[in-house]
Amino acid sequence: MKEGAKLLSLNSLLRAGLLVVACAAVMWMVVVDPPSAQSVVGSPAGMCADSATNLAELQDIRSSLVSATDIETMQAALHRFYTLQTHNQTDIMRAREALDFERERSQLQEQVSRLQAKDTNGTYAQELAAAASGLASAHNHADLIPIRENLNLIEFALTVGNVSVGSGTPPPSSGAPVVCDEPDCYPWSSAQTPGGPPSGTSPIRDVLVSSASGLRAALQNAQPGDRIIVAPGAYSGTFTISRSGRPDARILIQSQTRGGTTIGGGFVLAGDYITLEGFVFNGNDEVASEGDYNRITRNLIVGAQRRGAIRLGLDADYNRVDHNEIRNYQVQGIYMRTDGGKGPLYAWIDHNYVRDKVPTPASYDNNLEESIQVGMGGLITENPLYAVIEYNLVENNPYSDDTISLKSQQNIVRGNTVLNVKSGIVNRHGDSNTIVANYVRSSSRDITVHSGFLTLLGNDGNIYIGAGNGTTHPHAHDIVAAGNKGRIEVGFVFSNWTPPYIPAERITIEAHEGEVVVREGTSRQVIQRPSTNRTWPAVRKLTPADVGVNAP
Repeated sequence: MKEGAKLLSLNSLLRAGLLVVACAAVMWMVVVDPPSAQSVVGSPAGMCADSATNLAELQDIRSSLVSATDIETMQAALHRFYTLQTHNQTDIMRAREALDFERERSQLQEQVSRLQAKDTNGTYAQELAAAASGLASAHNHADLIPIRENLNLIEFALTVGNVSVGSGTPPPSSGAPVVCDEPDCYPWSSAQTPGGPPSGTSPIRDVLVSSASGLRAALQNAQPGDRIIVAPGAYSGTFTISRSGRPDARILIQSQTRGGTTIGGGFVLAGDYITLEGFVFNGNDEVASEGDYNRITRNLIVGAQRRGAIRLGLDADYNRVDHNEIRNYQVQGIYMRTDGGKGPLYAWIDHNYVRDKVPTPASYDNNLEESIQVGMGGLITENPLYAVIEYNLVENNPYSDDTISLKSQQNIVRGNTVLNVKSGIVNRHGDSNTIVANYVRSSSRDITVHSGFLTLLGNDGNIYIGAGNGTTHPHAHDIVAAGNKGRIEVGFVFSNWTPPYIPAERITIEAHEGEVVVREGTSRQVIQRPSTNRTWPAVRKLTPADVGVNAP
């Protein structure tokens, strides 16, 4: 990672590091607003320090953080803080847990209100009322887990729609398309589907293009309901569409024969309500969505050497990426950027075949090896993205430490198969993620998790529940792991870390099939139960026939 990318602003560092330590509330006040700390607790020494000496050390840590100009100094200051012992640490921990619980409950209550306003037909009225009631009576994070999962599924149904899995868009069959390859063919006021559009609806125009200039013109002049059909052949360059469709009249950009049209650059969907389907991309640029409600489906992407293969931009909400095949890629496969508080929300990434990663060039950042990445950043981030990553097959990536990488909150990773990789599914940092029914085989760690309030259900693969180092890897806490198969190690630390570590804590393991190892000194409050009342879908090892361009 480049030095510039390692450095954080002071506020970002404090938010990242101090939310997960024993005296978080008071230390935050001491660092940011000492008078407020005095007013809230009477005296910081009475709440967070055994003596004036400890209070003085807190102030010294504050000074170190303020004056730090490099990441090593910041880490050293945070490590000093982590090891500062207090006489009422248990009470402070409970207070922090209560604050975290109320914060998450409040977020879910806001989500219920938002979904009730969106559910204009009352389709999910009963489920949303039950969620509101459950939130009112919830006592702990475990009570919130099933509510959060149900709300996320309702959110997808209301925004993405009940699209049947694997359903591509059929080519137009109502008469011959209009052939228009030159700019002087536009506007297309008379180029409508034979018989004209139904009364009261927008025109639907089928436009066949067979040259790069014709494709650019069609994209520049696209209107809601247009179907831009690209004839077989090779098209050079990168193409961008900035026009938008509508919920009832999407713009379809489609290869006339699936896999018969090759584009030597990339494609950018800068508008909304657009579907890109059936192409082969073999150039150095990416396929990207910068708009909302877009779909990238049934494309073959080979190479993508300069950037990743498929990217969802910072403002690209409610996108679906499905049934694509990505192979021989040098940088990332499918990736979702985050920057500060921004990032693509409610993405649905399913039934893709991501395979055969090749080495990233030496001139590139070596932290660009992921097959699927949900959120970015080497240091702790808090972005909730609400993505669903499901039923993808990822294999043959011996380079990445995070083959499916989570660096964001409130995501679901379900039913994926990950084979022959260096490291499988990694929850690097991000609370309230759900990892369920995945089949993972790697050369090192199948599933690795850090951060808190995670749910791991019915996975087949070894699981590593990590301690923290205070910066890039927060400690795992408030984890529920039920019905998993394989070895579980609680309190895992990387070999290149140096003490002190932040122990993994409040880990509940239920109905586990396999060895459980609890590391002394790097874990605490681990509960094991032989059974569970939780349910999950059965694990299924996916094959190439289940995913990709030609899957059902």
